Amino acid sequence: MHSSPRMPTCTTLNPDILWTIFTHVAADYEEPMDDRLACILHASLVCRSWRPIILPATTIWSRLVYVDSDRPGSRRSTLDLLKLVVERWGAGSRLCIEATREIGRPIDLDARSFLSDAIVGE
Repeated sequence: MHSSPRMPTCTTLNPDILWTIFTHVAADYEEPMDDRLACILHASLVCRSWRPIILPATTIWSRLVYVDSDRPGSRRSTLDLLKLVVERWGAGSRLCIEATREIGRPIDLDARSFLSDAIVGE
């Protein structure tokens, strides 16, 4: 009887390789921040073995701090996402912040204030 080779599952991938992949996704500055953030958030829900790799990885979350004054169609507000990412960043890694806004639209003052407090450590 001939058996076909088994396809690897998400649990058979080496955690160091997964961490490297997720770090590259978070740091791919050629991709829009919304896409990188969505990819990491979704990857953290793929399987039980990926979640403990992604959630404590401060080097991943430190690259996903995104302040946007206008998030049309988003299910989460900028401030909610910012709080989630900063909580996971944990101040242990270099912080990369991307901020966008349309000309004439105000910057989200709650998000700016929260981020300022998080960086200063208040």
